[in-house]
Amino acid sequence: MGSTTSKPAFLRMPQVQDQTGLKKTYIYHLVSTGQFPAPIKLGKRAVAWLSEDIDNWIKERITNSQPPEPVTPNPVETAPLSFLDKRELKDIADELNRIRSEAKNAATLCEQDLYWIAEAEFQIFRIAKNIAGE
Repeated sequence: MGSTTSKPAFLRMPQVQDQTGLKKTYIYHLVSTGQFPAPIKLGKRAVAWLSEDIDNWIKERITNSQPPEPVTPNPVETAPLSFLDKRELKDIADELNRIRSEAKNAATLCEQDLYWIAEAEFQIFRIAKNIAGE
């Protein structure tokens, strides 16, 4: 059986414009900012792009335009905390503090993580207040 790989093909500017739907000036702007594949010099005044580079750029645009994956549900909202006793609440609060410290040291907390930690702390405080009032 023969190989399924095709040999490289050059695309000139009109073909690149047809494939991308972009105008010449904008293509060169994207090239200058590193957002589009650079052309290959064919001669003194001739350039072309590899068809594979343009295909990959188009596929990347399609992938980036897809909606993001659904957000993981907030564990505070999905886990009932009202059954916890004071010791368990303290353990959870300590664990949240440990996670926050580690994440800050590693600079890995995102806004959503901070929100979930703050929400969990609020729920723990609310439940602890209810337990203390019982």
